Amino acid sequence: MLVYDITFYPKDRELDFEKLGYDFESCMHDFLTLLSGNNQIIFEATNVAKVGERYIARVTTPFEDSLSPCYDYTYVREAREKVNALSKRKPRIAFVGEDMTFADNITKGENASYYVLRINYKMRDLSPIQAEDSEEHIPLYLLPELGDELEWFLKCWKNAYYVSDDQFYHGVIGERSAHNMLSKIDSKLNVMGLDLCRKLEVVLKKPVYYDLYRYYGKQSEVCPICGSAWKISEDSNYGFRCDACKIVSH
Repeated sequence: MLVYDITFYPKDRELDFEKLGYDFESCMHDFLTLLSGNNQIIFEATNVAKVGERYIARVTTPFEDSLSPCYDYTYVREAREKVNALSKRKPRIAFVGEDMTFADNITKGENASYYVLRINYKMRDLSPIQAEDSEEHIPLYLLPELGDELEWFLKCWKNAYYVSDDQFYHGVIGERSAHNMLSKIDSKLNVMGLDLCRKLEVVLKKPVYYDLYRYYGKQSEVCPICGSAWKISEDSNYGFRCDACKIVSH
């Protein structure tokens, strides 16, 4: 992962907020938030400093070209255009160095034969789509096939999953109900996730497996959907996989 400084140069005179409906600072923060949602930058909470008349945002990116406009989806592109319209010049991007605090578990996934839909509270800022059983995440901006509507659905599931996962790990009240939501194959959360996998397969043209969470108790020797044996080699990051139902588990 790589660290960059993005320097913004707002115009001298603030344009009339009532006339436009937006100002430079709100546009800049919206732009950075949308870049994060598209995984062009990794952390949603980005440090922004005001230096004289400039603003400098320090961001972490997956790859060297992650901030290129060619990867912008509709909302990122619109936000970038607003920032440029309110700026003296386009933002300047300067390389700082390698990020030494974040695990390097990002991949472009070009050779992946299948994907896994997986997320937890430790992965909040990462894409929920992983390449095979590598546990390496593929940034969403590298999957333009998703389109705006499916990407929105994916983010809704991700946020819902994060809430249950966070409650399970950090909550005192509702821990068991949160675990049931994560581990029961017929919970609303997992039904939504399984449906999402089938939608992803249509556009990505590759199998998409669903990661079924388990913490309490021993994993069943049979698939919870079809009832067939699904234990595989322990050399895999997933000890259980059903190719018919497209689910995996630890």
